[in-house]
Amino acid sequence: MSPGALKVADALSIRAASVVADVGSGDGYFTFRLAARVGPNGKVYAEDLANKELAGIRVRAGQENLTQIQTIQGSEDDPKLPELSVDAVLIVDAFHEFARTDAMMAGIFRAMRPGGRLGVIDRSAPLGLKWTDYMERHFLPQESLIDQVTRGGLRLVSFDSDFAGPPDGARYYFAVFEKPRQ
Repeated sequence: MSPGALKVADALSIRAASVVADVGSGDGYFTFRLAARVGPNGKVYAEDLANKELAGIRVRAGQENLTQIQTIQGSEDDPKLPELSVDAVLIVDAFHEFARTDAMMAGIFRAMRPGGRLGVIDRSAPLGLKWTDYMERHFLPQESLIDQVTRGGLRLVSFDSDFAGPPDGARYYFAVFEKPRQ
């Protein structure tokens, strides 16, 4: 695992046999790194809207005999993850794409076990733009993220405002939230 992926897995308390969801998995960059961390006794749900991306993940998982990876085609208002099934959820560069944030957060909350963690990595942006502007520019103000997630029932655990991004030099933030244990 890369140092960034290790930092993410550690912050989300992901270990061998954990059950994790990669929401907005895309081509599975984090899905496969998480699968290595949870091992054959864990599970990684690769969730995305695009069946084409999920099909690619299924092919690669089959080629690499990674039976711990399961794909789920979610919808714009529901990740369709099994209820009370996951120890951690990771959303990388996708939260800003949620058209129905409250509904998606409700689905994520339902899927998380008590004490489960949600990690969000996204590109920061200035406050005051319309939601469609954020979606088009592919970024989200950290204040908006924190408000939307805490409104969904999770509490902020940690926040790194200068988390490494892709090789193009863009910087991202990394927020970790936790579901109450009760």
